[in-house]
Amino acid sequence: MIYPKWLPRPKCWLKGIELLIYNIPILFLTYIFITYYALYGFPLFVGNESHISYYLASGFLLTLAVAWLGFSGIHQFFWGKDDEQKTWKILPPKSSLKEGFFMLSSSIVSWISTVLILLPFAPNPSYSYYDCIGRYGYFTRKCITYPDIFVWITIAIWIIICAYCYHLKSNQLPTK
Repeated sequence: MIYPKWLPRPKCWLKGIELLIYNIPILFLTYIFITYYALYGFPLFVGNESHISYYLASGFLLTLAVAWLGFSGIHQFFWGKDDEQKTWKILPPKSSLKEGFFMLSSSIVSWISTVLILLPFAPNPSYSYYDCIGRYGYFTRKCITYPDIFVWITIAIWIIICAYCYHLKSNQLPTK
C-alpha cells in the first residue's frame, strides 16, 4: 500500500493529540498570567491608565515567553537527554527550546485557524439546556446538544491542523 504524501503519517496525528494534552496546563498558566499580570497587576501598581496598552503588550509577550519555556520544559522532561549542553543552567537545552518554539507556534497557528474556520458556525450563547427537559421536569433521554457537538468538532479540527503542522515540519523543514 502506498501512503499518500499529502496525508500526515500516524506519528503526526499522535503528536497532534499529544500537543493538545500539553496545551491544557499551558493554557491554564497563560490564562492566569494574562489575567493577573496584564489586566490587574501592573495598572493597579502604577495607577496610570494611560499605560495600559503597554502593559497589555508586555503581558502578551511575557505570556508567549512563559508558554515557550513551558513547552520546552515539558519536552525536556519527557524526551530530553541529560547529556545535552545547556546555554544557562535554568533553561532547557537548545533542542528542547527549538521543539518548544515549534510547539508554541503550531499551537498558535492551530488555534487561530480553528477559530477562523468555526467562527461562522459558533453556537448561540443564549442557548438553554432546558430544551432537553421533558414534561416532568427532568431529563427523559440523553440529549446531545449543539454546543456539545461543537466542542468535539473544534477539538477534531484543531488536531487535524496540528497534524498537518507536524507533517509540514517532517517533510519540509531541514534537520541537522
